[in-house]
Amino acid sequence: MTTGRSMNDEAPQRNLLGNTARGASEKRLLGSLDQHATELAGAFKRSIPFLMRQRVEVTTSPARVAQAKALVDSLDGPVYSVSLVTDPGGSRALLAFDGRTIAFMLEGALGGAPGDDPPEDEALLAGELTGPQSAMMARISDAVLREVDEVLRPIGIRLKPMASGPGSQHAAELVCIELAIGAGAERRALLAVGRQALENAGVHAASPPRDAEVEARVPRVLEQVELELSIELGRARRTIAEIEALRVGHVLKLDTTLVAPVIVRVDGVEVLRGKPTVVGAELALSILESSAS
Repeated sequence: MTTGRSMNDEAPQRNLLGNTARGASEKRLLGSLDQHATELAGAFKRSIPFLMRQRVEVTTSPARVAQAKALVDSLDGPVYSVSLVTDPGGSRALLAFDGRTIAFMLEGALGGAPGDDPPEDEALLAGELTGPQSAMMARISDAVLREVDEVLRPIGIRLKPMASGPGSQHAAELVCIELAIGAGAERRALLAVGRQALENAGVHAASPPRDAEVEARVPRVLEQVELELSIELGRARRTIAEIEALRVGHVLKLDTTLVAPVIVRVDGVEVLRGKPTVVGAELALSILESSAS
């Protein structure tokens, strides 16, 4: 008896192809936010001045897909969240802070010096936010969103507060970036954008942003880049044999006189000249001239 292949035998293959296609699509979505993760962390840090002053580290975790309610529920309370929508499109978006982040932000915003591991506000962590605390978090959130907007606008995504009402769309699927505030600290903030908005943005990703927008953003980004300065007291040339013969107590003569300025280099390029001095118990350099002058 000859057995034929039933139509149902093809179903698993079709499902496999469908799942593969969905997996590839999801990877692209996650990647579309991951590729801006460093910029988003920088935007978060720039928006809150004391994070910059205290040099608090802000890092991100790989993007993931989740529903809005599940994201908020994953944070330790009390939680401060801002429901957002994308413009255009009206897709759901979200910005949220956990209780430890809120305590940290409020302490810094009110002029404290929270450092990397401040004592936790037990009263705040155990209860709800007061009216003044909520108002302060609203101001902080507004500042964060202004900076985040600068990152997302070139890919066609703008964020604005969502009007309150029954259409809260808790079941909407969002692509979320998690930010950790402070090295080793358990402080978390979430920024999430609707997958539909990212899918739509992907259509326009090939179109470069307008030159004026790029030129306006580049100086702001470059201002946050840290460079290492090398202070060069002098140089000396010795043979290999002479270098191997150097021992503790030997004096190595340099090509710089006592009155000659020392050189400041950035990435090997001379940029300034100055003279050594002392500030407190630390060595310092008094700038005398720019090498460009």
